[in-house]
Amino acid sequence: MKKLTKTQLAQELGISRVMLYKCIHKGCPTDSVEAAKQWRRNNLDIMQTKEWRIDRNPGVKRVRPDYSYEELTEMVKAGYDELAAKVAKG
Repeated sequence: MKKLTKTQLAQELGISRVMLYKCIHKGCPTDSVEAAKQWRRNNLDIMQTKEWRIDRNPGVKRVRPDYSYEELTEMVKAGYDELAAKVAKG
């Protein structure tokens, strides 16, 4: 059987590569998906996993904005100035 890469193993487990590396550091085997799943069942606090979040929130996937920090700051300021003008008019 072909050995899985860390990326493939993380995908099979449904976790990020970063989370996989944290598990490996704690002793998670990487020789098979089943061994890794069994290790996770035995060693992880289930309350600290996505499946046990109260709202079933899968977490936030962070994306890089299409605008620079300066551009975003100007947009926020422009929106604030517009709102302040509306409030001043009553």
